[in-house]
Amino acid sequence: AIGVNLLFAPVVDVNSNPDNPIINIRAYGDDPEKIAELSSAFLSEVQRYGVVATAKHFPGHGNSDVDSHSGLPVVNGDIDQDLIPYRRLINSRMPPQAVMIGHIAVPGIDSLQHPASLSRELVINVLSSEIGFRGLKITDDLRMAALSTVGFDEKILMAFLAGNDILLTPENTVDAIDVLMRAVDRGAIDSVDVARRAARVLAAKNIACFGSSGARSHISIIEDDSPGEPIAEFMARQTISSTEDYSSFVGRPGEIRVLQFANAPGSQTIEDALRRFDALATLEREGGDPLNVVVLYSRLVEGSGTAGFDEEVLSTAKNFLGSTGHGLVVILGNPYLAERFAGTPVLIGYDQSSATVGALLEVIKGENKPTGKIPVKLRDRLSD
Repeated sequence: AIGVNLLFAPVVDVNSNPDNPIINIRAYGDDPEKIAELSSAFLSEVQRYGVVATAKHFPGHGNSDVDSHSGLPVVNGDIDQDLIPYRRLINSRMPPQAVMIGHIAVPGIDSLQHPASLSRELVINVLSSEIGFRGLKITDDLRMAALSTVGFDEKILMAFLAGNDILLTPENTVDAIDVLMRAVDRGAIDSVDVARRAARVLAAKNIACFGSSGARSHISIIEDDSPGEPIAEFMARQTISSTEDYSSFVGRPGEIRVLQFANAPGSQTIEDALRRFDALATLEREGGDPLNVVVLYSRLVEGSGTAGFDEEVLSTAKNFLGSTGHGLVVILGNPYLAERFAGTPVLIGYDQSSATVGALLEVIKGENKPTGKIPVKLRDRLSD
């Protein structure tokens, strides 16, 4: 409707590492089959409306504890589970038209530990030959710190020779083109290969702009037709999850005390949420035991190295929960934080949006119940 025809989504990483600092809630979870199912539904609708969808970050960024914005993740062992979503999607009735190649080293496949974006073994041998992907192959941002040890000319040439069709945001586009042209002149790159990849990009552009029929299609804006409530609020209510039964004290009379922490404060969204949760303490709730509510806002911040909080914050939160009355933890973001509060009920919303805040407040006030399913396996919460 507004001219967008290439989308760098869905994220199909299998978030199997709870300490992953950058994928985390960007993934659909840690079940590769469920990820394939949900991402297939997403990209099918995206591509049905004439937008090229991009599955990422091949071969999988979920089983790492390093953010590729700040360093090179190395995934040891086999990556069979990480590849399941790609195998399912690429061999489905509506495969992704593009795959983004991540800056992730896999020594079990590329013994030289080249990042996947620069590795023929991963892009050509695994993605193209073994899995059978025939669409656009796009590198992740070439300016990211994961590639900081590779010189500019070498990086550009390796990315092309690895089999990528689009080299995403090099530091200098003109210089990158010059590197490739000089490589063609000296025979390091076959000009026929350049033409073949250019044709693949142009074909994708043609489909995105004009559709498979060749006639420009007019895409109408999708109307909000959910029954009686906006789509965002409707979806947020379906996603709120809980770890234990809290029904004996949530929504009952009693004082509410609120303590809030944000790992990346300052945004207007967070500030609005802080005010809305603080307002819980002003509710008129006479009688009953106090309810101590700890609210944790966990945003994913590029380069921060963590999706959690330091021990001082967690210790302060636990002491607050242990004071007189009942304790309840509310997480907006990283569900793995629930592991740090053994024996205390936890409510989880998966972002900091106004809709999610509203849905969580409804549960705390006893106006609704959490019906969502936690999308990752939490380690034993009975021991701290």
